[in-house]
Amino acid sequence: MAINDYAVQIPVDEVTADYPIVAFQQDGQAMSVRDKGPLWSSIPMTPILRCSPR
Repeated sequence: MAINDYAVQIPVDEVTADYPIVAFQQDGQAMSVRDKGPLWSSIPMTPILRCSPR
């Protein structure tokens, strides 16, 4: 839940070792609340496409 009450639900089956990405630093510096911190979460909006060579 964000400070402005924004929230998104992520289905548990979409959580993997690689996603979501949770950041607490940007360019080596802790992120402030003013700059999207203290935590920023990112998960792809669409499934990751796995392509195999032909």
